[in-house]
Amino acid sequence: MKKIKEFDGLLSSEIKKAEAAANKALGRKDCKVTGYFAKETHPFDFDQELTFMDVKCEICYGYGGDRADVDIMLSIPMFDRRRTTAKVAM
Repeated sequence: MKKIKEFDGLLSSEIKKAEAAANKALGRKDCKVTGYFAKETHPFDFDQELTFMDVKCEICYGYGGDRADVDIMLSIPMFDRRRTTAKVAM
């Protein structure tokens, strides 16, 4: 049985994906992830090898900390974190 990877926080590549999605959605160039909440999910009958982390990222912009009115949802497959997807959540 494979050892399941643990979620110890967002990788820099995942943060960049979230910030790029926020910049695209808001038409800006200065969005930053300022916080996040992670929840483990098993979309296929609790198959432990198909563990995903659903992460809701809080976004701020303007270098002054202005809170954006959108959040970014990351879906992180723990079996291959390179396949992380980002989408806008209003």
